[in-house]
Amino acid sequence: MMCPICRNLPFNVFAVEAGEGDFKSTFWICECGHCNARFDKRTYQIDFDSDKLSQAAVNREFYDVGMNEERVSEELEINRGMISGFMPFVNDRSLYVEIGCGLGFLTRAASPYFEQCIGLDLEVETAESIDCQIPNVKFELHDNFLGRFTGNISALAAWHVLEHLPEPHGMLGDLFSKISRSGIFFGQVPLFKTDYVMDAHYIFYDEVSLCKLTRPHGFVPLYMQRDEGNSFLSFCFRKI
Repeated sequence: MMCPICRNLPFNVFAVEAGEGDFKSTFWICECGHCNARFDKRTYQIDFDSDKLSQAAVNREFYDVGMNEERVSEELEINRGMISGFMPFVNDRSLYVEIGCGLGFLTRAASPYFEQCIGLDLEVETAESIDCQIPNVKFELHDNFLGRFTGNISALAAWHVLEHLPEPHGMLGDLFSKISRSGIFFGQVPLFKTDYVMDAHYIFYDEVSLCKLTRPHGFVPLYMQRDEGNSFLSFCFRKI
């Protein structure tokens, strides 16, 4: 059972009880002593077809799509602030792509900064259900995009997505290869916290493990910052 980030053996395995009431489950978390990743033992027992279906259902389960115009405006403003913080690292503003776009607010918030913005997910009905149409924004199924796209991505965003990927090198490899030289990969992940252990989360990263993930694909770190209050880590890497 090797680490899905660096392929080294874990030095420790411990149990985490998560859930509520009668629905608690035991998750076995492995600690990698080489890259600091903490990963669920389930990463080596994944039925990928079944996992796609359950991950697609996360959007409908966790996102409130019944938003009025005021709430939509508030969410866009919040997400514009998130995007603007990474714009100093952007050299090319041709194409923004987001994986796991959910409701699609971050993709929409990127629209003033890029010529075209595409939000990808395992289902896009959730994003399209929001009453906010922007001409240079569209949403596509992840596999459909990979099957038809032959250009270059200027900026790839992954906002609370990496923790959902049990085999990140394979799942991100095709997208990483489409990022142009000097393009960026940015986003945010939860740091390890027992409150964040759940069925949909497989891997918890820190600064070291993010570098170990991206370096084989040609990236160098530009920016990392922790939000200790929420146990989140924001990051930005450049492809060289």
